[in-house]
Amino acid sequence: MRIRPRILVGSLSIALLPMLVLLLALQIVALVQQNINIGNSLQDSVARLKDDFSRDMDKYQNFVYFTSRSIKNFGRNDLRDLTDPAISFMFNKLRLTTLELTYGPEVLSRKLNMNNDFSLEYILDSEKAKFYWNQMDDPLMPWYATLSTPDLVSNIFVMRHIAVIYNSGLAEKVGLVVATMPIDNIYMTDLVGTSQDLIAVVNVGGILISSSQWPLQPEAISKMHRAFGRKRAGYEQLNIPGKGDYYFAFDSLFREKGKDIADIGILVRGDEFRQLMTTNLIVSLILFIVISAAATLVALSFSNRLTVPLLDLRAMVLNFQRNLEMIPRPSRIQDEIDELQDGFGRMTESIWNYQESLVEYSQNLNESNRKLQELDRLKTEFLNSVAHEVRTPLTSMVGFARLIERFAQDDLRQFLPQDVPKVAKTVNNIVGNAQIIFEEGMRLTDLLNDFLDLAKIESGKVEWKMEMTNLRTAAEHALISVKPMFEKKGLQVELIAGKDLPNIVCDKNKIIQVLINLLSNAAKFTDQGKVVCDIQATGSELLFSVSDTGIGISPDNLGRIFEKFKQVGEIVFKDIKGTGLGLAICKEIVEYHRGRIWAESEYGKGTTVSFALPLAFSVGRGEEKAG
Repeated sequence: MRIRPRILVGSLSIALLPMLVLLLALQIVALVQQNINIGNSLQDSVARLKDDFSRDMDKYQNFVYFTSRSIKNFGRNDLRDLTDPAISFMFNKLRLTTLELTYGPEVLSRKLNMNNDFSLEYILDSEKAKFYWNQMDDPLMPWYATLSTPDLVSNIFVMRHIAVIYNSGLAEKVGLVVATMPIDNIYMTDLVGTSQDLIAVVNVGGILISSSQWPLQPEAISKMHRAFGRKRAGYEQLNIPGKGDYYFAFDSLFREKGKDIADIGILVRGDEFRQLMTTNLIVSLILFIVISAAATLVALSFSNRLTVPLLDLRAMVLNFQRNLEMIPRPSRIQDEIDELQDGFGRMTESIWNYQESLVEYSQNLNESNRKLQELDRLKTEFLNSVAHEVRTPLTSMVGFARLIERFAQDDLRQFLPQDVPKVAKTVNNIVGNAQIIFEEGMRLTDLLNDFLDLAKIESGKVEWKMEMTNLRTAAEHALISVKPMFEKKGLQVELIAGKDLPNIVCDKNKIIQVLINLLSNAAKFTDQGKVVCDIQATGSELLFSVSDTGIGISPDNLGRIFEKFKQVGEIVFKDIKGTGLGLAICKEIVEYHRGRIWAESEYGKGTTVSFALPLAFSVGRGEEKAG
């Protein structure tokens, strides 16, 4: 994917700006820290001196290596005068004190720098020559290796630079080239060069070995070295009477076998050093301010090319969110922001199209819903009319069926001979048929009554008689009404209710109707075991539960039992008849009282139907509460 310049530059600017600010902040911290911690600068100066010293040592090693390679066919009696022009030139330029040749551990030839008054003190004795030969004769020592090692001669440190002389190519080690350089006051002055710093070399005991004209007596240098200690970090401040204050620091210069042999120290005038640090800090701060301002302006300039179009697009999106105003699509796509705006424009166009479709669908749904409501109203009115028309003749039929049954039971059996089988059979048939007509008529009457009750509740035409009610008394009344059903099937029914249950404002008859319906259902679908009606006060509610040990309800049907004309037990018990409206009526009554109703069941083990009524208008123990 090709990234266009505006996105690239803007993104890089936004990304680099905080990084640049962070780096500049770190630079400020470093500058302040540098100005505060003078010891760091002193240690850096010591480190630079050590680096310069190391480079000098490399020059001397190269010299002895060159000298060793220039000597051919060296023998025990070969007393060379070492007058080779190249060797002499380098010898004098490097300020070496002595240049010596050994055959094995025996010193054969010497070249002395007579400009140094102490040259004779630096020559090798037989013991040192043997020591260096043993070191270089090591089989593991590479042929090209050179050795630089310190030596203390008359309290002056010297550096011995050693290389091996070979005969027959590189097959035979026959001798050594040893060049000696003193680390004296002259060398220390040369090492400092044009710097105003003062340096010195002391041994581990603090005794001065050489210096570049330190303004201190040896005793003071030793005391200063001990004050600095072995911490190898930081700095110490020193006030020299008559000369002012100085800052000094030490670090290790020579190490042999892991131990320090000599230290190098640096001494700097306090006022000069502080002035230099202040000047550096001011210059650094000015550079920081200039660079920060320039970087910020550049970053903001480029970032605006990215942020301004994005802010405009954000405003368009918010405007669409609030007012559904279309986001315009760009006339020409130049970069990713234009592509983003074009995508938002296409999206808003699609939303508008979908919205128009949704409005049309909503209108169709509203029209369909209106028609369905009208059909439901017509259906309800028709059923109400039919129910009213049927209930009057049905009542007469039930009454006549009861009269026929009683007439056959009392009068016919009294006046007709019962010892005649045909007569007795006819009378029994009349009684049975009349009883069937009566029971079916009563079932149809219950169906019509349930339907009319539900229609009244849904249409809001029911007259509710709200009064203070003792729910234990209401439950006992409901149990008396359904007692014959339980006795007929040989089932036990138990009421669990506390004596101090609070009274509640409700329609007593409607609550009794709910309890009768739940208890009747429990009796219908239970063949053995018992049914428990439990009433408990829980928090702000009064909880009713009717539990049975009947067939139970499958999970698929549990959520449908409160719908109209639903009987989930019809498939299992085809001989159990009902309207399928009882639980729907219960749901309407409970919800009118601002309660809730639900069912819990385990298929094959039983069902518990519960409903809860709020205690908002309850009284306790005969005393009304505010509500």
